[in-house]
Amino acid sequence: MTHYIDNGISELNYLTFPTLTPVNAVNAVGTLTFTGVVADTQLVTIGSDIYEFDTNSTITSGHIAVDVSGGVTAPEAVTALVAAITANTSSVVTAVDGTGDTVVATAKIAGVIGNSIVTTETCTNGSWGDTTLKTGVDGTVTTSIGLQFEDSSYYYLTNAVNSTAGKNWLRIAKGSVY
Repeated sequence: MTHYIDNGISELNYLTFPTLTPVNAVNAVGTLTFTGVVADTQLVTIGSDIYEFDTNSTITSGHIAVDVSGGVTAPEAVTALVAAITANTSSVVTAVDGTGDTVVATAKIAGVIGNSIVTTETCTNGSWGDTTLKTGVDGTVTTSIGLQFEDSSYYYLTNAVNSTAGKNWLRIAKGSVY
């Protein structure tokens, strides 16, 4: 398409891109909320990892100790569980101390695959928001670098090959660059 500048001396060709709204992958997330104390031998399961709250240095074989020997209140349980998950290098999630007495677990691999990570507990005063992590989204796949698309609000560009777990789409708001 050709657009003529008002003085008619020169013309400007402008680009149009195929219409598509690609997305970057999103990591699945789950929240465990504690409403009171935990007790020795209560369990939290994330994927195949079983974390056991421990007040007396005795845990079931194959479980990962969550040391609450210094206190069993909800804030102490959150701190101890986050520390145990963080120390577990084979964990499929990362964990942080969330708002209030919560542990927020985030899948290490982005995409819908994280939505299948099981989350359960046997805590009298604790509960997950759901039985698995949620909100994981697959990224738009591309096997080429430099692909360009647009929608009504943004231009999109890949800066690397993108898989379902990738986050290589750049988004630029229309009208923001001059």
